[in-house]
Amino acid sequence: MEELKRKTEEKVARILELPNVVGYSRTLKPKIVGRRETEEKAIRIYVTKKVPKNLLADNVIIPREVDGIPTDVVEIGEIWALGSERLPLAIVAEKTRVVRPLVAGVSIGNYSITAGTLGWFFNGKRGEVLLGSNAHVFADDVGKRPEEVTEKRIVQPGKYDGGTLRDLVAYYEWHQKIYFRGERSNCPVARF
Repeated sequence: MEELKRKTEEKVARILELPNVVGYSRTLKPKIVGRRETEEKAIRIYVTKKVPKNLLADNVIIPREVDGIPTDVVEIGEIWALGSERLPLAIVAEKTRVVRPLVAGVSIGNYSITAGTLGWFFNGKRGEVLLGSNAHVFADDVGKRPEEVTEKRIVQPGKYDGGTLRDLVAYYEWHQKIYFRGERSNCPVARF
């Protein structure tokens, strides 16, 4: 990707002073229309919330281009660093205690295992929020097929870190079965 020239980047950096702007791309990125990337390259300007242009004062409108390079305003929501006032450092440091709301990096696990780490959050096919981690953290036995998993309760913190059924946060949904050496897999790479 093309890097922005220093003079252009200095101009773009001034856009950070506008309300609602939280960042920008230092390389040209494909412009986004709807939910799809296009062939056109642009400087992405990241905002907490997109606001219709007619509701903005002229002095806070992001320019359509900088030095002839198009801009693309992309809404990414509110961001903050771990340990900031939004997420006290105590929560980050004490990953083995009860943490609500859930954040990535804390102790979690299937009630039948010791403990693991919450990896991230995902949107399910039905619009539900799913928690992500390694199979050995959420499945009671990674050698089982998903439909064979019997213990489905997920606690935070994990049982090893003091989690009890009062700390239930989710139910097991799915994992990719792990095939151990010598077992027959449907994966062409594994069979090779």
